[in-house]
Amino acid sequence: LMDDIKRVVMAELPTILLVAAAALVLGYREQWPIISTLYFCVMSATTTGFGDYTATTQIDKVYVSFHSPLLCLARS
Repeated sequence: LMDDIKRVVMAELPTILLVAAAALVLGYREQWPIISTLYFCVMSATTTGFGDYTATTQIDKVYVSFHSPLLCLARS
């Protein structure tokens, strides 16, 4: 069981790190607390997107519009 878990985590680690890094950049720019940034990261990664945290500035909206499709490509 532990070998299977390790294999899955290692396979998904690049995607997890990509999503986390992109969310941390946006969270820093939007001045969100770290817990809100991580929440945004999970909601983006699962493509749930409740909309309670969204980009407010024009440049951040552009950033998210490029980040979201790249996230979907990284997952496939």
